[in-house]
Amino acid sequence: MGTNLRVLLEKTKRTITIENLFGKTLAVDAFNVIYQFLNAIRGADGKSLTNRFGDVTSHLTGLLYRNIKLFEHSIKPIYCFDGTDKLDKIRWRDNKKSNKIRVNNNILHSSKELLDCLGINYIQAPGEGEAQCVYLNKKEDVWGVVSQDYDVLIYDGERLIRNLTSSKTRKKGNIMIPTEIEYFSLTKIRMEHQISQRQLVDMCILIGNDYFSGIKGIGDKTALQMIKKYNNIEGIPLANNSGYIITKHKPKEELSKIDFITIVEELRDIFLNPKIEQNYNIKRKRPDLDKLRELLVERFDFSKSRVENSIKKLSNLLFNKKQSILDSYL
Repeated sequence: MGTNLRVLLEKTKRTITIENLFGKTLAVDAFNVIYQFLNAIRGADGKSLTNRFGDVTSHLTGLLYRNIKLFEHSIKPIYCFDGTDKLDKIRWRDNKKSNKIRVNNNILHSSKELLDCLGINYIQAPGEGEAQCVYLNKKEDVWGVVSQDYDVLIYDGERLIRNLTSSKTRKKGNIMIPTEIEYFSLTKIRMEHQISQRQLVDMCILIGNDYFSGIKGIGDKTALQMIKKYNNIEGIPLANNSGYIITKHKPKEELSKIDFITIVEELRDIFLNPKIEQNYNIKRKRPDLDKLRELLVERFDFSKSRVENSIKKLSNLLFNKKQSILDSYL
C-alpha cells in the first residue's frame, strides 16, 4: 500500500526505540495498522484467528496487546479511520484479487468497540485516515504519525514512525531478525534531496500510489532525477514514439499527454488538498474494563485467563499509579 520510497529515504531514516516516544501523543493510521494485524496474526494452520461463529479476531488481538504496550510507555494513541467519501482507489490502477484478508465493516466496527473499551480516541475521517493523521500533526494535537505507509510524507506529514505496531522480529530470507522502529522527518528528506512538497507529490505520481499505478520504467531514483532536472511532471518527455505514455497498469494502459495531465492534476489535488475532519474531540475517555471483558470473552471467545491478565495490567497502568496514564489524558 502507498508509494514505495524506501530506497529514496534510506539516507534520512533514523532508528529509534519505543523509549524515545515515551509520553508522546501519536496519531495512528487505523486502517493500515488493522490490515497489518490481520495479515500478521494467524493460527498454527496459517488462517486468521476467529470466534465460534467464524468472526475474525486477529485484529482485536493486535489492538489489545499493542495498545497495552503503548500504555506501558505512556504513549497516547489517537486512531484515524478512513472515511466513506474517499475516492475509489481502483480508478487508475489494477484491481487485482488478493488472498489477504479484507478489512470489512464488521472488522472496523469491532475495532472501534475495542478502542472505546480502552478509552482510546478515534476520528472518522471523511477521506484518507493518513491525511487526517497529518492534519492532527499540523495542528500540534499529536507529535507524529504511526503508519507503515510512506504516503504520510506525501500528505505533508512532518514525522512518520514505522514498525511501532509490528512484531518484535520479522523474517528475512530464512532467518528471523529484530524489527527496528523507523523514524522519518519530512524536513530532512526535502533538505537532503532539495525538493519541494509539490515535487515530492509529482514523484509519488510517477512512481505509483494507491490511486495510480505509475509510469512504466520509473522507480524512486529515476523519478527524483527527472523531477530535479525538469522541475515538474509537465516538463518531462514521457511519451513514446507513438505519442503515448505507458503506465504500470496490467494490462498496460496508453494515455495521451492531455489525458495524463488531467489525471496528474486530480492526483495532486488528492494529496495537496485532502478531505479532512476539522471538528473533532480528542479529550480522553475513561476506559470500561468490564465492557472490555464482555466484548472479548463473551462475544469473541478470547481466553478468559488472558483477558483477566490484560485487565489487571491495564488497571495498574490506568488507575493505580499515583500519576496514572489516565490522569494525563483527562
